[in-house]
Amino acid sequence: MKNENFEINSNKIKENNQMITKKRLRDENNNDQNISRVLLIENNKKEDSLNLSFSSNTSQKINTDCPYLGTIKRHMLDFDFEKVCSLSLSNLNVYACLVCGKYYQGRGKNTYAYTHSLEEDHHMFINLHDQRIFCLPDAYEVIDNSLNDIKFNLKPIFSKKEIDNLEKSYNISKALDGTEFIPGCIGLNNIKRTDYVNVIIQAMCRVVNFRKFFLEYEDDTTDLVRNF
Repeated sequence: MKNENFEINSNKIKENNQMITKKRLRDENNNDQNISRVLLIENNKKEDSLNLSFSSNTSQKINTDCPYLGTIKRHMLDFDFEKVCSLSLSNLNVYACLVCGKYYQGRGKNTYAYTHSLEEDHHMFINLHDQRIFCLPDAYEVIDNSLNDIKFNLKPIFSKKEIDNLEKSYNISKALDGTEFIPGCIGLNNIKRTDYVNVIIQAMCRVVNFRKFFLEYEDDTTDLVRNF
């Protein structure tokens, strides 16, 4: 009888210990979850504050009254060359100097464009991909309507009506350097005997449907379309 009571008591003790252990584990899990929630909230607050500070810094880096606008030399600009850095020969994140017309990569510290701005005292640069214009080495974006003609010559955009009237209209246009030309009849830069390519492209551009495809095509992620 004593042995049976002892076994019963020991079983109860084991059950109680197991219940206590389970409760402790549940409490620990709840505490861990609460701590995780707190940490998550804290991190979200930090990220929000960082995003706010970043957006405020970004907005501060936009200038509508840049003192270097007068240094731009439009007659030096030619966007028909291959859009690669003149030093690294990379086509990633390339900018054109709006003073001398040369192409350089990057705009952050120690990049080719940044170094060029310091060494040559040239401060106005345009991104050859998204047409945004920056002042270096201060690295703020310049917003000014007087720069729209440069952006248009870098990436001309035509309405459907203008494209349809190309065959009917022969209005004389002017390049950034003042040269007059008829749209659709201007040649390519002759670099090391490329005149035969010039002839082929001129002939292809006279095919109406072929020309309209490239002028109306909005997605320029394809290398063939972008380069043409």
